[in-house]
Amino acid sequence: MNECIEALEDARPNQSIHIGAVTKYTALLLKAKAAADLAGNDNSSPHWEEVLDATNKIIASNKFSLYPNLYELFKLPGKLANESLFELQYSDFGVGTGDIVRPGVDWGTFFRWQGPSGDQKGSPISGAGWVPPSQNIVDFLTNRGDNERLKNTIQYCGINGNPATSVTTPSGDVVYGNPFGIKYFNGKAYLPKAQMTEGRMEYGANNNVRILRYADVLLLNAEAKVRKGQNGDEPFRLVRERAKLGAIANVTLNQILDERRAEFACEWWGERFNDLVRTGKAKEVFGAKFIPGVSESLPIPQTQIDANPNFR
Repeated sequence: MNECIEALEDARPNQSIHIGAVTKYTALLLKAKAAADLAGNDNSSPHWEEVLDATNKIIASNKFSLYPNLYELFKLPGKLANESLFELQYSDFGVGTGDIVRPGVDWGTFFRWQGPSGDQKGSPISGAGWVPPSQNIVDFLTNRGDNERLKNTIQYCGINGNPATSVTTPSGDVVYGNPFGIKYFNGKAYLPKAQMTEGRMEYGANNNVRILRYADVLLLNAEAKVRKGQNGDEPFRLVRERAKLGAIANVTLNQILDERRAEFACEWWGERFNDLVRTGKAKEVFGAKFIPGVSESLPIPQTQIDANPNFR
């Protein structure tokens, strides 16, 4: 990352010569996240100084700001906003037919897989209904009065998932229940029908998957400051203010981790799991299901085991 920081363009991704490309600031945030992982729960680790330095440089650039509307951040209006440090791009070029740029091998990995399942009465808003938000995160957001994030993160499939019922989303789309009784779907993977390109049925086309955001910069900055015995109230306040929550004086580490859980719920690569692992809280939260030294990693694919005898 140090080499990349020096070599990459000094611009926001939406200012890049190649719109949406990785830039110096993408690398700075990746460095901060890697350093936080290396530091773990050790407040005396020198890696926290690296986290603080990298996030301070992003903040001091004055190039980034939080998108004011948390709900629209994940819809077309928030695509490649000034909050974005990296997005997986998925473009239909605004036309109803022709080539399409997909974020990875399967364009539906984020949008179609997580859209509401079942009979959508002819609406293009449909999907497999996989990886639904858990009741746990719904209860967490509800109990802390986090109404803006709840509206953004959680969408409802009918009434308690009943296929005979329907609900209307904040954007005016009617979504019906499903045969599996799934109550919720990921609001951050929801693209309103009115924002879809006419003629396109590939759900989510012309939207991007948000991967690295300025909110992460601010909360990592607050965490590094608190771990180093400094005051992290200001970067923490900015994130809460956008979510229409009040400021907290002398914010604590646990409050920052809770804020990260709320802010990044249901996003692409599982910030909550990463945070629990790096802070040593995964066993406490997951219980017997989490085996330290094993559960942190994905298994080696069977195809690779078969191809390489050294794995046997």
